[in-house]
Order: sequence, then structure tokens, then C-alpha cells
Amino acid sequence: GVLCAQELKYSAAPQSAATYADSVKAKVQYLCSPSLKGRMAGTNEEKLTSKYIYDYLQSVGVMMLSSSES
Repeated sequence: GVLCAQELKYSAAPQSAATYADSVKAKVQYLCSPSLKGRMAGTNEEKLTSKYIYDYLQSVGVMMLSSSES
């Protein structure tokens, strides 16, 4: 089925290589999914993708230098 960003849980410390691989696979499937319609510049889908990546980086401890709205 079609994945939604809310369905993908962030995990800074995967418990196993298989868990990590599944997590990466789910993220790639979401980012490449038809629901994001190619993530063209200036579209809502680009904004969703940007927010997803921003939130993920923040969840794993990356200090963000700008807000998610930038």
C-alpha cells in the first residue's frame, strides 16, 4: 500500500542490522512513492518531503540551523 510519513517511525538506535535495513527500506519507499508525485520544486509534495527529512534528522540528534519552515 501507499506509505505515509506518519507511519514511518524514526529510530536513532536500531536493534539489529535487519531492523535497520527495514527502516531504511521503508524511508526510501516513502520518498519514492507515487503519493509524492516526483517531489517537484514548489509543490506540496516537495514540502512534505522536506519536512519528513528535517524531522528525521532532528530526531536523530542533528542540530538544525533553521526552522522546518525555511
